[in-house]
Amino acid sequence: MDPLMAVLCLLPLYPGLATTTPSCPQNVNISGGTFTLSNGWAPGSILTYSCPLGRYPYPVATSLCKSNGLWHFPRSTQRTKAVCKPVRCPAPVTFENGIYTPRLGSHPVGGNLSFECEDGFTLRGSPVRHCRPNGMWDGETAVCDNGASHCPNPGIAVGAVRTGSRFGLGDKVSYRCSSNLVLTGSAERECQDDGVWSGTEPICRQPYSYDFPEDVAPALGTSLSHLLGTTNPTQKKKENVGRKIQIQRSGHLNLYVLLDASQSVEEEDFEIFKKSASHLVDRPFILPLTCPSQIFSFEIKVSVAIITFASKPKVIMSVLDDKSRDVTEVAHSLENTHYKDHENGTGTNIYEALNCVYIMMNNQMQRLSMNTAAWQEIRHAIILLTDGGYRRL
Repeated sequence: MDPLMAVLCLLPLYPGLATTTPSCPQNVNISGGTFTLSNGWAPGSILTYSCPLGRYPYPVATSLCKSNGLWHFPRSTQRTKAVCKPVRCPAPVTFENGIYTPRLGSHPVGGNLSFECEDGFTLRGSPVRHCRPNGMWDGETAVCDNGASHCPNPGIAVGAVRTGSRFGLGDKVSYRCSSNLVLTGSAERECQDDGVWSGTEPICRQPYSYDFPEDVAPALGTSLSHLLGTTNPTQKKKENVGRKIQIQRSGHLNLYVLLDASQSVEEEDFEIFKKSASHLVDRPFILPLTCPSQIFSFEIKVSVAIITFASKPKVIMSVLDDKSRDVTEVAHSLENTHYKDHENGTGTNIYEALNCVYIMMNNQMQRLSMNTAAWQEIRHAIILLTDGGYRRL
């Protein structure tokens, strides 16, 4: 045998040259809480910390095991031991035309904020608000208004700073959050012809705060109600309908509910997605202007599709199924949807989930090919519930 060939054959047997798969350190305990791993200590595994209600993981909530066998932590937090800290609600920066108590830098769970207006102003919103375990205040933004402008005083959310104090037609106000709070909603709003402010009310929230399912469902219902505009085919359109789904009362709405079940989403979070969707479908809420947020209470025909997804999508219910028009069947299908159906999926393949929606639309169009009018009366809306994270597949 050629000496060189003999050496090459022996190399794989030499123990000093054997390669081992790196694994991440196991000293990742969190004081006062627990942790889970999506794939053990192997590279690609996601470490997720959990804390009791009313506490949050600090300094990070998740980490990724990198290919070099090290956890990915921001440099500024690498020497900080993980701990469950008490949740706090933000404090007001200012309150126009009134006073609030108590004045603290932030507020503990269970704490209250009380608001009173000066003479000549009427309080709108909640006079007392309670700090909840999710880091959010209950109730509505308190506003002291004298009703002297075209639009009502839009108020200043807790933790926010507003620029602009004129509320006439065409006037604009802008918002930013103090400290490290995160703004959700509209950063700028304009007073419109109908006396209503454009956009949605801004909220300043802690980065670790989250929404309860019972909060999400009415918001989704309100958004759908505002998005859907029932029309009369003989009536001329008098408003800008670019952001509305125009649907005739004889028409049909296909609602596609997509639930993220990937590794970056914990089973507990997936259950929140399910409950939020269930509230929207099965639980009636009466909102301002007597607007129902239960989807089946709209004055149109509705079909609901349910799709869960990780690396691959799974169709739980199709809009082509007769059961998709039955609120009881839809609620039952949601209840029996399980996170572990995607146990071997690690990615977040939103593309394939949306492709399932496209295939449903295409199949329905082909089924109704002989009835063009029926197809044209169908409108489509997609609700995607995800954590916003993604992983390569």
